[in-house]
Order: sequence, then C-alpha cells, then structure tokens
Amino acid sequence: MSLNQAALNRVWTQVLIEECYRQGVRHICIAPGSRSTPLTLEAVAHPDMTVHTHFDERGLGFLALGLAKSTHTPVAVIVTSGTAVANLLPAVAESKLTKEPLVLLTSDRPLSWLAAAPIKLSSNRGSFLSMSPMRLIYLPQVRRSLFHGF
Repeated sequence: MSLNQAALNRVWTQVLIEECYRQGVRHICIAPGSRSTPLTLEAVAHPDMTVHTHFDERGLGFLALGLAKSTHTPVAVIVTSGTAVANLLPAVAESKLTKEPLVLLTSDRPLSWLAAAPIKLSSNRGSFLSMSPMRLIYLPQVRRSLFHGF
C-alpha cells in the first residue's frame, strides 16, 4: 500500500498527539499556522484533548503556562516555525522558574531548507538551550521509509 505525504503526516502527528496524551497532556494550546496544520488537525480530532487557540504566540505561551499551573499537568503548545517559536521564550523562561511543564510542538522547516534559505528563515534549534533542564527532541522529517509495512 502506498501512502501519500498527507497520509504520512497524519499518521505521524496522530502518534505524536497520542503520546502526549499518554504522558499526561490534557490541554493543547494552538496558534494556527500553515506549517503546523497537521498537528492542529490531529489535536482537534483527539477525543480526550481540550484545545485552546490564541492569535498571538506570546500570549499563547502564557495561556499554556496558566493552564499548567491551574491543572498541575503538562500542557502542549503548537506553533509554526521561526519567530513564532521565539515568541514563546518568555513563557518558557517562567515555566522553568515555576517548574510548570510545557511541551512545545514546533513545526520547523526541514534542515535542508534552512541550509539554503534566505536570511528570513530561522531555525528553532538552540532557541531554548539556556533553559535547561529541558529536553529537545528533533523528530526526523516524515518519509515513507519510516513506515515499513504500510
């Protein structure tokens, strides 16, 4: 069976959102953008997640932080790439101080694009390196080879 890229993205994001749920995430805060559409669609489709939207990434970060504080559970944040991620920095800095867990699901461009991109494209890599303890996990770009047997 051959999977097209949209189907691959859907399966990949379903797995990611479900794993967030299994790790205790019950709220997802989203600032919609084109690069994060697959994540947004699957977050909304998950039957046990409560989704919150906000038009501004900085405000979204503090909305997520407030939810984490009030529910005592990790809260996921979905944004696109580049400056959208940078706008989360103040909330991430505060979450480090208060020990409220935020899970950032960002939609960076493929590394191959960043290497050959104009200066306006920025990578999310390193944005939060000074915010340890923090785990940064860079998932590979979705490809058919990741789904053996489909």
